[in-house]
Amino acid sequence: MDITELLMLDFKVMREDGSDIFEVVFHGPKTSLYEGGVWRIRVELLPEYPLEPPRLFFVNSIFHPNIDFVSGLICSDCLYLDHLKTGWTPIDDLAVTFQYYIQKLLFDPNLECPRNPEAAEMLKHDEGHYKHIVREFCEIMFANVEGMLSEKSSGHEESGSED
Repeated sequence: MDITELLMLDFKVMREDGSDIFEVVFHGPKTSLYEGGVWRIRVELLPEYPLEPPRLFFVNSIFHPNIDFVSGLICSDCLYLDHLKTGWTPIDDLAVTFQYYIQKLLFDPNLECPRNPEAAEMLKHDEGHYKHIVREFCEIMFANVEGMLSEKSSGHEESGSED
């Protein structure tokens, strides 16, 4: 199952027993603006999964042009994230989604389809200020390691064995 693959790739998965809604915790990619941050994404597997893609939401606030600041919804209209909308096939899985697509999103925002217009405009017109805000979010506000890893969850951490 996809959760086992995520665990084998050192992602932390927090899930209620047998639930199709769970959270994946991961560190911001090295050499990206989000390096040093710890991020939580809520994954909702629809009843049609794996025929239909999961819905993904950042739980902790992130300042990024393609992620809605309030809901955390990731824009699935972006060029390389359209697989979460129209390009998804049953051979796609969560491991590829987290290892490739989410990482690419954090490295390379798509300014053509913003979910956070303020972040998109700032990146377009004042990249230095944009980078400063992103670093603040990572280091101070929403994605620090101590707060994220010690935060209590309603579920339990998966340990590598499946239900």
